Amino acid sequence: MKRMRKFLSGVAAASMILGVAGTASADSNKSQSKHVNFHSQNGNVKIDIRFKDSNEAEWALRYITSMQAEGVFSGYEDGTFRPNQAINRIEAVVAAVRLMGLEAEAKAKGDVDLNFKDAAKIKREYGWATGYVAVALEKGLFDSVENELQPGREASRLWVATLLVRALGYQDDALELMNTELEFKDKDQIPAGAVGYIAVAVREGILTGYEDRTFRPNKPVTRAEMAALLHRAGEKLPWEYKLKKKAHNFWFEGTVTDIDDDSITIEDEKGRDTTLEITDHTLVFNDRNRLDTSNIDVGDEVEIWALAGRALLIEIEEEAEQDIEEIKGTVQSITRVSDWDDSRQYRLVIDTDNDDRETVWITASTKIEIEGDSTPTAGEIEEGDRVEIQARGAYAVEVEVEKDDDDNQWEGEFEVKGTIVNMTSSTITIKDENNKQWKFELADDLEIKYEDLDDNWMHLRQGTKVKLQGEDAMVEVITILDVDDEE
Repeated sequence: MKRMRKFLSGVAAASMILGVAGTASADSNKSQSKHVNFHSQNGNVKIDIRFKDSNEAEWALRYITSMQAEGVFSGYEDGTFRPNQAINRIEAVVAAVRLMGLEAEAKAKGDVDLNFKDAAKIKREYGWATGYVAVALEKGLFDSVENELQPGREASRLWVATLLVRALGYQDDALELMNTELEFKDKDQIPAGAVGYIAVAVREGILTGYEDRTFRPNKPVTRAEMAALLHRAGEKLPWEYKLKKKAHNFWFEGTVTDIDDDSITIEDEKGRDTTLEITDHTLVFNDRNRLDTSNIDVGDEVEIWALAGRALLIEIEEEAEQDIEEIKGTVQSITRVSDWDDSRQYRLVIDTDNDDRETVWITASTKIEIEGDSTPTAGEIEEGDRVEIQARGAYAVEVEVEKDDDDNQWEGEFEVKGTIVNMTSSTITIKDENNKQWKFELADDLEIKYEDLDDNWMHLRQGTKVKLQGEDAMVEVITILDVDDEE
């Protein structure tokens, strides 16, 4: 299999400060986070990414870092991002306006009167954001019947979805889809006037539902989730809004033509080459995972934020085309990486029929097929299941799952031979002659039979051939038949 995409665990170590002397601006209110101005003036820019609590939402680090780099969403003055804290409406509006590239226009409207019943409260408590609200009103980001903003109220999934669909300019699409039959179990909680907006948000991949097929429209959006939603919405923005990136002399986009431990070279759409230094501080992400620079391949489409010739953040937008590979085997382990709605990403470890071990990622786009299950999900895959996987690189395109139909075959007394796949203090997993994996519990008074009566336990390791005897899936006797001599 092509070089695997490694998921790194030490995400908290992602703190980074790289900058040059220059102009930086900060919002003046006490509750709003310090916002570093990324709009370059005379080539002077400061980038400050240093969150003490990044490990509290590792799944969102890519989105948080990206939105910080673009100057859309930032952390607090105490060095935290507070990823699991609910975002309020005023913060969501400000972020949406920044995403649209309209911050300068918003700052120029600081003293404008607002057409909201709670305009006085907005000016009194969130005076720094008045211009952003004014721009949002002008651009139609609010419902025409909305006469109160309620700036400090937690922003719900429904409210944020509507805001971002409007920011993308999809109001007409939303109106056309108002009669859509949504597939969520709790669709009755979505107001009739918002159905079209939710339909568009789902269609565009900005916001989807949970694995239990609910949408939870009234659930507050956390700051980490908001960063992800902003990132996804940003990918859908009209090209004129994206020109703000092009104007920066520290943002690059292109195809990787060369990559090593120290540098990366990309070619842009006009055939121009750019080579940037890779440092220990360079962050790399693909769709949802933090990676290592060794995971970047020639041919990958990337976006890079850089400063002084050094790559700060590399985002792999599209991986180089890879051949489909078929993997057959038994699930050794499956781990959910994220608990947040449409992340739906799992790390699947397979003991293959070729006596190898492979790791693949299941994403929201992976097709899951489970025999006899009309609505299969990745969450139904279990250790010991037989699988056939079509993978491109380290990502599963399709997973066919064969469930064990012989759950009762170990009732009563049993005897089975096989090779040890895994063993703990309380369980043993073996692979039988048909390459099927079985997991058993071990009795407290377990008896081990082998010629070396003193050191039997040391031979119970992966690769050892054994005979198991017991009752009701509980192993009472292990007879070692042949020891794998490899250490």
